[in-house]
Amino acid sequence: MIDVQIIRDLPFSANAVWAVLSNYGDISWTGAPKVEVEGSGLGMIRKVIMDGMAPIEEVLESMNHEAMTYSYTIPRGLPMPVSNYRADVRVESIDESSCQIHWHSTAQPNEGSGSDGQQMLEAAYSHMLDGLAQRLASS
Repeated sequence: MIDVQIIRDLPFSANAVWAVLSNYGDISWTGAPKVEVEGSGLGMIRKVIMDGMAPIEEVLESMNHEAMTYSYTIPRGLPMPVSNYRADVRVESIDESSCQIHWHSTAQPNEGSGSDGQQMLEAAYSHMLDGLAQRLASS
C-alpha cells in the first residue's frame, strides 16, 4: 500500500485557501489544460482532459466546509502505476494570515511498479500546491 502525506504551510488565511480548494470543479490553479464537470455536490466528477490519454475521473466523496476537508477517489484514468486511489485534503488555520494544508492519499501500487507511484504522487502534490500558492499570491 502506498501512503503519501504532504503537509505545507502557506502564507494565506485558511479561509482564502479553502475558498479555492472547496470549489471542486475548478482546478485551473493546478495547470490542468481542460476540466469537464459532471453533476454537483457529493458524487460529482471532474474529468481532467489531457491530450493522448484517457480522462482522469476524480469523484468527490465527501466535503465538510466547517472542518475544511474533502475527499475524492480516482476510479478511472489515473496516469500513475497505482489503483484504488483515495485522497483526503484538509486546511488548518495557523493564525489569521497563514494555514497548513494536509494532502493525504492511499493507493495500491501496480505489480512491478516499486516506489514509482509514491514518487509520482509526491511530485504531483508538490506541483499542485505550488500552483495553489501562485494563484493565491496573484489574487
